[in-house]
Amino acid sequence: HTFAISPMAIVTLHESQQLHPYAVLAIGPAYLSTIQFGSQHLGSHACFQDLVGLGARFGAHWDASINYLHYSNAGLASHNQGVDIHWMASIAYHRLSPS
Repeated sequence: HTFAISPMAIVTLHESQQLHPYAVLAIGPAYLSTIQFGSQHLGSHACFQDLVGLGARFGAHWDASINYLHYSNAGLASHNQGVDIHWMASIAYHRLSPS
């Protein structure tokens, strides 16, 4: 499990009537419930999360995105191998349409 607080910069790339593509960048502190991911050892539960992604809002309620995530303790612990999550995809339905 992960708990992260990351301010996000979202840039709209192009808007049309039904499609709203965007790019996103987020960096902030995170807490991971485990420090071992396969052979990777983070060295600390406290770390930083970096996220870079592309997505699109479409229709009144749908959003799809693909993101790259990186977790690292930024050298604050003795081990700092970092963990990369390549291409995490999501599709979301929002009950309330964005204003």
